[in-house]
Amino acid sequence: MLAALPGLAQVALATDIQVIDAKARASLTPTATTAAIYVSVKNTGSTDDRLLSLSTPIAASAMIHETTLVNDIMKMRMIEGGLVIPAGATLEMGTGGTHVMLMGLTAPLKQGDTVVLDLVFAKAGKIEVNALVGGAAE
Repeated sequence: MLAALPGLAQVALATDIQVIDAKARASLTPTATTAAIYVSVKNTGSTDDRLLSLSTPIAASAMIHETTLVNDIMKMRMIEGGLVIPAGATLEMGTGGTHVMLMGLTAPLKQGDTVVLDLVFAKAGKIEVNALVGGAAE
């Protein structure tokens, strides 16, 4: 029901992990083969958890990436071994930082679409969320 209400942030719950406000940007071109999804992951528990892997039916692969500025050059790299979500903390993914990188899109993302994304955590297990696709500049 939340996916039908665009003004509300989507929340997926599993044990102590909450995946909040999953969103993506529309592709800039009709031939786009990559895209990024941004989510916030909140750990309300008393122990750390680890985001191990991601998948979606709309891309050949989904991985955790981070963007850093090194010597005035933006660099992007895959985060190996997963991403720790500390107990009591919230990881907020966003442009210019940590994000879910989709590669090998089956079709470009269009504003108003919904992308199904599965996140697999070491303790919380698999959580499925729907990422709403906004405008290309949102």
